[in-house]
Amino acid sequence: MAAMECHDLSKSLLEQCLKDYEATGRPAILRALEAIAFPASSRSNVRRRGEDGEVLGMCLGMTECWIRGPMPSRQTRERPNLCRLLCSFAQKELPGFHFTSIQVNKDYAAELHVDKKDAGDSRIIGLGPYRGGQLWVDDGSHGGKGRVANVKGRWLGFDGNLPHKVLPFTGRRYTLVFFSKLRGWNVGLDPCSKHGKMLRDLGFPLPMREPTVKNLMHSSELLLRAKKRYEAFAARSLQRGAGRTLRLHLEAPGAAFAAHVSSASPMAALKAAFGEVTKATRATKVTKEEEVGEEIEVKMASLPLLPTDSFGRLGVSQRAFCTVDSAAKRQRTMGPSLTC
Repeated sequence: MAAMECHDLSKSLLEQCLKDYEATGRPAILRALEAIAFPASSRSNVRRRGEDGEVLGMCLGMTECWIRGPMPSRQTRERPNLCRLLCSFAQKELPGFHFTSIQVNKDYAAELHVDKKDAGDSRIIGLGPYRGGQLWVDDGSHGGKGRVANVKGRWLGFDGNLPHKVLPFTGRRYTLVFFSKLRGWNVGLDPCSKHGKMLRDLGFPLPMREPTVKNLMHSSELLLRAKKRYEAFAARSLQRGAGRTLRLHLEAPGAAFAAHVSSASPMAALKAAFGEVTKATRATKVTKEEEVGEEIEVKMASLPLLPTDSFGRLGVSQRAFCTVDSAAKRQRTMGPSLTC
């Protein structure tokens, strides 16, 4: 029979987890996370389009109340022992790093978003027996395609003000993100602040100086640019064989090749990958008129697929046929063994 989940760690469980951490390390933190019940998060901006179900997560430490302004979250007041454990964990593994808040997530793959109310400088680590779930960050590296980091059991420092998203994963996945709020970062500077006293008593190493925030574009402009960059990254990943859930055999004039595709990959990525490969394999005698305005269309049976569609969302569970046509009809390809 599975153990009952609790709202907060009991004092004895907290003491046991702290003792176990000294002996076994991070598995003790994972056991603590598995022992508590997670609330549904109100962060609708991190949910993938068309995705149902609750987003499980909570913010501990400083948050922003619409009425009262910056203040410790309700979860902080209701889960003090969990705060003590995670603050102790962070201070041992991230000595010298200051933060006002901790985002604790369970089993959710965040859609492309920015943490626009945060100071930026963040530390994240993933825990649990999951596969996949890397973090893609639009930091302008790798020719504008951004970078991908494996955070499973590894600390990553990144700027939360930059667009980022979680790649598909399977299995139980927890993430802990330590950061400071843009409003309320100075809660520890006022010795008379009851909020500051509460957080210090829980072990939060509050910032003593104003965080440096980069002068970035508006979040909507950042996300628009990041969407295009992510599609370029995904296309490049497909060409290199990432996301090995689907295997699609493609043929073009004078060449045949295979693409390994994730069931969560958007059609826009597949189209871009196909376009890049066919450009490389096409005969050299192509006029400029033929290159202008070429648009690749992906179909399954007679159903045209939108750029945002994915095989997983279309409910393809076993096998399917897929055709890829260009507007000029110069190449027509078929995947006779597309396995999901």
